[in-house]
Amino acid sequence: MKRQLHIFTIGLIVLCTQACATDEEGDTDLINPQNLAGTTWRSGSFPNTDVEYALLEFLSETRVEGLTKRQDRELEVDWNGVFEIVNDSIFVNYDSEALKGSIDRSKIIFTTDNSIQIRFIKQ
Repeated sequence: MKRQLHIFTIGLIVLCTQACATDEEGDTDLINPQNLAGTTWRSGSFPNTDVEYALLEFLSETRVEGLTKRQDRELEVDWNGVFEIVNDSIFVNYDSEALKGSIDRSKIIFTTDNSIQIRFIKQ
């Protein structure tokens, strides 16, 4: 009986530890630039282009890098820029371009001047 209780207790501890770790990851406030640093976000294909997918890599609390995977080519860095988060909006500036979008725990959605939405999902 003691052995069964011991095994049950160990199983309960492991289960609680895993549940707490999952909750902590889900509770990360990605609207805070400190928590966004070091994350990678991926967007699906872009219609009518040779782009298979694009990545955003947040290098620090202010720096972001845009990468693109095109057909028959390796993944390559397209641009480096800076970003700022205000409330749930994200502003990215690189070269002479700018992006504005919204951000939450699992996605970033940029809207282009032509009202096209580009969705990035946290990896």
